[in-house]
Amino acid sequence: MTAAKYSDGDLNNLYRIAVTEGVDKLEHGEKIALIRWCKRTNHPVPNMKTTPNTVKPIVKPKEHPAMPATVETTAPATPPATPSEYFTALGFTEVNTSNGKAGFMTEETAEDMILLKAVRFVDDWPDDIETDSPKPETRWTKPAQALVRFSGRIGIIADDLDRRAAMSVRRRINHNTLATFKNAAPTGTWHSEIAPDHHHPGRWIVLAQHQAAKTTGKTRR
Repeated sequence: MTAAKYSDGDLNNLYRIAVTEGVDKLEHGEKIALIRWCKRTNHPVPNMKTTPNTVKPIVKPKEHPAMPATVETTAPATPPATPSEYFTALGFTEVNTSNGKAGFMTEETAEDMILLKAVRFVDDWPDDIETDSPKPETRWTKPAQALVRFSGRIGIIADDLDRRAAMSVRRRINHNTLATFKNAAPTGTWHSEIAPDHHHPGRWIVLAQHQAAKTTGKTRR
């Protein structure tokens, strides 16, 4: 969703949430729209914490890199000098080539030596490999999960909103453009409405419901 699809009421509400609850409660598209709005209206931009890049750059390995203690390498610490010795140390099978001479894996042993020196083979994946960190939760993560878990029940997902902001949330849920709700339930449909907030005069609440996809089948006769 682009910033042009957010009204001034939407952006004012997003700014209030960012200041009072933290920027992490906003979705990625909401953060971008809020930054542009702050620059346009001369509002101070809330503290935007950048997510560290989890993709590590590829570094050319050294000739003899140190291996983790939990992983034993198949290759010897000091590779043998000749292709024949190196292939033998790696456990590759000796084969007879078409001209009757003994070789290893392929006749292009010189090229293989160049390739094999570019890596260090190990027996298995390390126990301490780094996995992708989970995506940060937004203010809609738990409400969406609860509505999917208890599909069919109607729940209040937001309160104390001005009417324009409440209508914006309702429209985005009903049009399936609010990413958190869309990702929480790839199947089924969402329905949302707004109503006056009786605990906050002049304000509004947003209600939502997840409806599970209907399964169809042939009726036996």
